[in-house]
Amino acid sequence: MTRISDVALSGLSGRTYRFGVFPLDAHFRNMGAVYVFSHRTLDSTGKENHAPVYIGQTGELSDGLSEHKNWSNIKENDPNCVCIHIDWDERLRARIEKDLMVYYNPPGNN
Repeated sequence: MTRISDVALSGLSGRTYRFGVFPLDAHFRNMGAVYVFSHRTLDSTGKENHAPVYIGQTGELSDGLSEHKNWSNIKENDPNCVCIHIDWDERLRARIEKDLMVYYNPPGNN
């Protein structure tokens, strides 16, 4: 896995979650994670900005995000990276996913 950077994303609850930022074609070991397909830009100072395109969670990340069942809808919204927050607890992943989805309302989830 070639990590581009790290980013903190906050949910509606005000909680902040740390994510590793990876290229779309990254391959991952089998692990539980919350993932965010995002359009990443850099401002004039080099600060990263992320516009979440799709938010999801899985217990088996290695199943291949590039073969995601909603990929055609996700791709329409121009993601250029995937952000990964590792967590093995399914209930916690679901809470994080919902917290972020309610805050960002990503177009790929609609």
